[in-house]
Amino acid sequence: MTTSGSGTATFILRRPDKGNGTVSVVLKGRMVNITMAHIHVANASARNPIRLGLLPRTLTPTLLDPPVSYRGSFTFTTAIDRFAIAAWGIEDPFLFIALLQQGSLYVNVHTTANPSGEVQGFLECMAPCQWPVCSARPGQRC
Repeated sequence: MTTSGSGTATFILRRPDKGNGTVSVVLKGRMVNITMAHIHVANASARNPIRLGLLPRTLTPTLLDPPVSYRGSFTFTTAIDRFAIAAWGIEDPFLFIALLQQGSLYVNVHTTANPSGEVQGFLECMAPCQWPVCSARPGQRC
């Protein structure tokens, strides 16, 4: 597959008690008829299941109607929380972090010409790649 599209993703997952996180994707170059974008877990025996819908932000795989095309750049940002992650099969947000630490999660941008993905890239967790542990005394806020 040849494409003139490329991209970067910034993924911020907040501790469940600290509010929502975001995924921002910046695509550059040129892509025609983007139909969806997701975060998948790399697991060939399970057919690389979707673990978070990004574009459109839905709870099941849904095609953009109409598809999106761009030349230059295209940016989209999706708010995420533990409920959005749980809807795709990961009930425990700490498991999502574990998959991220293992390098098992990747962003996949699908198009009509390349329905299995035209642009893909693994997420890399920046150190310390964990939520801070609260050191407050019981009953006190962190």
